[in-house]
Amino acid sequence: MKTKKKVKNKKRLVSANTIILAALIIIIAVNTLVWKNRFEKLAEINLLTGQIANVTQEIKKTQEPAANLQARLNEASANLTAAQTALPAQFNRNDIIDYIIGLSRECQVEVLPVSSEGWVVEKTSQSYPVLKLTATITGSFPQTNEFIYKLQHGEYKALVIPEISITRQSSSDNSTLFSGENTMVTVRLSISIYARPAAAKGN
Repeated sequence: MKTKKKVKNKKRLVSANTIILAALIIIIAVNTLVWKNRFEKLAEINLLTGQIANVTQEIKKTQEPAANLQARLNEASANLTAAQTALPAQFNRNDIIDYIIGLSRECQVEVLPVSSEGWVVEKTSQSYPVLKLTATITGSFPQTNEFIYKLQHGEYKALVIPEISITRQSSSDNSTLFSGENTMVTVRLSISIYARPAAAKGN
């Protein structure tokens, strides 16, 4: 009897370890993807910030008398406008919520609730209005992965995901085998969408 109990205990221990290992693999894979995309977005934003700072310096230099003063001023102003308009103007937060819900249907995941912290001003070398949202996504691992990818590479180019957490849902058949296609997960996201520098207005 003791031997049978030991065998059962060992099986339970192996099953628990397998589930934990599978969950860790999922978390590491998703976090790696999210952080890579986040760094790329932040690099783009920092590049735009640097361009704006360079153009501002050029405009200040044009205050010195020069033969081509007006031409240099026009060129600097055009470059400044181009750099600033690379980021979208502020938009209604309901538009982004509708976009997220539509994208969730396309990727066949559930996304509820979507809540908004509203517009805040984030200061780096320049102040940027940022719309902050949080959302919870439920679906299979491949579907949620596709949703996150499309969200970061979709209509809102200045969208970043600074925080993400993923939890594997318990299997109804108590299977210890990991299958990416059938593994259901719950993902909690923090979303930030940057807008071009302007006075932040709540929508």
